[in-house]
Amino acid sequence: MSSQRRIDASRANGALSHGPKTPEGRALSAAAALTHGLTARRTLVGNESEEAFRALRDVYTLYFQPENRLELDWLEEFIASRWRLIRITSMETALLTLEVDHQEPDVKKQFEVCETETRIAMVFRALSDDSHALDLLNRYEARIRRTHDKLYKRLEARRKKRARAVQHGPSPINGHPTPPPAP
Repeated sequence: MSSQRRIDASRANGALSHGPKTPEGRALSAAAALTHGLTARRTLVGNESEEAFRALRDVYTLYFQPENRLELDWLEEFIASRWRLIRITSMETALLTLEVDHQEPDVKKQFEVCETETRIAMVFRALSDDSHALDLLNRYEARIRRTHDKLYKRLEARRKKRARAVQHGPSPINGHPTPPPAP
């Protein structure tokens, strides 16, 4: 348990700092918690293409056409989750490729010919046995996929509701869209 003296010292030290002042300091602070880019607040990491991200955002914005701040927030989170799923696919491919390259000398010593399926199995086993990278990647993918799918359902429901409203027009009685005729 902390002593009162330690608590007071912590408060005094905390009062001295008001966060980064320069744009560079703020950017550095914002990136401080960034480790692998799968849960970061910033969506783009390293040298990822801002142009490709904008193109993805434009396609989904055009498709869903958010009408209010709530829908826009859902869309932004959906796009970020979509981008992260794309990143995970790239990371998985890179992990497998790196391990193939790492094993190359040993494979050449052991086999005259090694089928692609065998190589991939060896790589998968090595990454599963010796590293938790694939397990961790799979866990993040599952979490991000749940968010992605939940947001997609919300956005798609709103989009379809708007399309029905436009198709059937306002009701002459209460100004609300009339339901479609029963089949």
